[in-house]
Formats: sequence, structure tokens, C-alpha cells
Amino acid sequence: MRMRRILLATVLILATFSFVSCYWFSSLGKGDVSFTFSEEIAKGDYDFYGRVYLLANGNRFALTGTTEYIQVPLSDMESTTVVVDGIPVGPEYTALISVVQQRPGGWFSTEGWGKSVNPFHVVPGETISIPMTFQNSPDFYPASDLLMEKSLKDVEDIGGIIYAADSEKLYTDVFSYPPTEIPIEPTYTINSLSEGLDYTSQYGDPQLWINSNKGILPYVIPAVSAPYFDTNFSTALGPVSVLDSSARRTSVLYQHMAFFRTANGLGGVLIPPSTPPDSWNWINTIHSGITDLFVAYGYSLYQGDAYYAASGGAFRLASDFLTDPDLNKHRTLFSAPSPIISLGLQDISGDGDMIFMGTENGAWSAGPTYDASVISTPKIESGIENFKIYKTAVSEYPYHRAYLSTNYLFIVTVNPAIPSETLSVYPFVSGLPGRITGMTWQYVSGNAYYLFISGEEGLVYRYVLP
Repeated sequence: MRMRRILLATVLILATFSFVSCYWFSSLGKGDVSFTFSEEIAKGDYDFYGRVYLLANGNRFALTGTTEYIQVPLSDMESTTVVVDGIPVGPEYTALISVVQQRPGGWFSTEGWGKSVNPFHVVPGETISIPMTFQNSPDFYPASDLLMEKSLKDVEDIGGIIYAADSEKLYTDVFSYPPTEIPIEPTYTINSLSEGLDYTSQYGDPQLWINSNKGILPYVIPAVSAPYFDTNFSTALGPVSVLDSSARRTSVLYQHMAFFRTANGLGGVLIPPSTPPDSWNWINTIHSGITDLFVAYGYSLYQGDAYYAASGGAFRLASDFLTDPDLNKHRTLFSAPSPIISLGLQDISGDGDMIFMGTENGAWSAGPTYDASVISTPKIESGIENFKIYKTAVSEYPYHRAYLSTNYLFIVTVNPAIPSETLSVYPFVSGLPGRITGMTWQYVSGNAYYLFISGEEGLVYRYVLP
């Protein structure tokens, strides 16, 4: 069978290699690497392309001046060999490839992906062929073709309904064609989505909260009238750009609490029963470096405390802070064996809270305990050591976990019947939607869930079953 050789050695690429190689030990020389795409993977209704990525010592290696990958057209008549030249000698490399189709609308669907069988080193002055494993299907699937054209800010499950958002619109009915589009209020810009609560309900029914450039904007769905955005909710807070928020009910009927984080601080409010929003006493305090937020049940049922991940150390903030805003008095530091970046908490029926921590060096868990600020024996999530975990998402029972690093998504599935846990590892080429912005779990049945993932290239999902 005849093979087509595509030599990628433009001036732009060589210049990029020359710049990068100053960092990657260029004095050791350069070599070439080659990859072959079979013609069998390029059969379909649209044009197929192959993409090649390199990880150098675990970091993505820029292959052009504008992208981290090289993309070439693939033929369904003959195999395609790609030779990438001018690769600096020195680092340990891992190659990742994907096969994509360009769809109407201009977006690319992942049809398959592969990885080098083993890490490799470049040989000076030589071309080495890299053996690859290949999977002829993606691991994540588009929820809607139309959403794959969107740069999304977040995704959230509220009472079994999936909401996604870009900077100006909400999207729901994500499996429908087309999804339902809901423009938000003029002058508002969406930062992210959160599960909040209906402050007018007795027990704080779940409600979608939009974290925006002008505070928290609840999306209200009345029983007998049209949905609307509650622009009065954070009137007393003022036009604060909220990055994230979380809420819980208290032991007092119709009394609820909310916490939030901003680019340079944190705050919240205790919502008294039957009071208008413009009378609420919001707290807004400066605190640098906060990266995540979760409100849990704390010491006793319905007594919510906030857990913050921050560059200066993670901490639990007692709900008393909302009526006595002395940060030092109500803040209790806690730690993992490595600095904490992201958090996930779950209430373990009557046994307290489990806390899951994404750190600078792996993912850890501790509990169950009624005081997650006391972590005496954290447990490493096996197989996720040495990875920096930026996002953590935990399902309800049986507590499946998703952990996001720069290049990989780790999913830990739990089978409570055995019991057992299984780790699956998915590189970013496996169908993930570009830079990931959000993750949420949606219950299906039994121990099965959907994991929805939003990103700058749309919304995808995976069916997760132990």
C-alpha cells in the first residue's frame, strides 16, 4: 500500500522550535518524529483531519506559532504519514493524536484518538517512528451540535435539569435540537453557574444561580407563571463581580445562607425569613487567592459552613461569620499533604461530610467527619499522584469523582456492592471540549450518572456506570 509522506517544516514551525528549544536543552541537538494515520479511520460524510500533539516532560509543546498541535488532512484511500522535524533533544516526550471531522458550523468532532505506546526521547539528527495505540471512537460525546459552536462558561445540574451558559445566554434542553436559548438580563455578563436555593421556599428548594459581573442572578421558575431573572436578589450587595457561590438552608424555616467568592475576596449573607432583598446585610471581605468554594452541612444538620480553597491555605469559614464578620475569629485552616486548589464535598448520610481535595500534587480525600477542617489521615486517590488538579466534581451516592489536570481527566467510579473503585484516565484529545470550564454530575438510575463537561469548544457528556 502506497504511503503519503507529509513533511511539516515551514519557516514558522522551525522558528517556533528554535525559540522553544532554548528552554528545552537545544544544545543537545534536534531530531524528527513520524506518525502514521491509517486510511481506515478517515471514512465518513465529512472531511477528516489528523492532529498531533507532543507533551514534553508532561507539558504541552507548542508545535506552531498559533496552536499546540499540527493538523493535516487525511485520506480514506491511503495512509498518511506525518513527519514533525526540529524537535529538541532532552525532554521525555509523550505523543497524543486525534482524528477529527469538520462539521457544518465549522466545529470539529473527535472521531478517535491515540497515544504513544511508551514515552520516548528524540535522537539527534534522526527520524524515529513512534508506535501508537489508537481507539476508533471518542470517550465523550457532544450533547448538541449547536452547543459545540459555543464558548461556554459553565454547566450545572439543578434538580435533574442541565443548564449550560456562555457569557450572555443560558442553554437548557441540551439534548434537544435546537437547545432552548435563554438570554439573560441586559448589562449582565455570566461568569459561572451555581446550585443555589429559592429563598422564598420553606426548605430552600434548589435553584439556578448565575454568578455575574453584577452579583448573583437567580433564575426563578414559578409554578404558574413564566420564568424570570431576579435582579433584586443582590441589590444590597451592589455591582460585585461574583465568580462562584453556594448556599444552604438553616435549621430555621425560610431562613437560608449564601456564600460567594470574587477575584479578590469572599462574602455572603444570612437571609432572614420573609424579608425583601434590599434589606439583607451582605458581607464582602477582601481575601486574596481563593480558587474554589463549597458550602457543606458542617457540625449539625442544616448548619452550613463554607469551605474555601485558597493559595494561602484552605479554610473552613463558620456560618457565624455571616452575622459576626470577623474573618480571623471564624476561619479554621485545614490542609492536605499538598496545597489545595479545588474542593468537593458530600454529606454522607448521618456520618458527616466527605471532603475531596484537588491539590498541587494529586487528589486526596478525608472523612467522613462532622468537621472537615480536621483532616488527620487524608487518603491519596491512587493513580492521580503528581498531577496538579484544577477542578473537582463529586456525584451524590455512590460518590463518583472527576478530577481535572492540565492534560488529563481522571474519573473514579464507585461500585458500592463489592465495594470497589475504578480509575479511568482520559487525555484531552479523547473528545473533551477544549479548555474545560465546568463539570457536573446528573443522576440517571441506580449507580449510573451522566458527567457533563463544558469548555471553550462546547458541551460534552459521558455515561458513567461502575
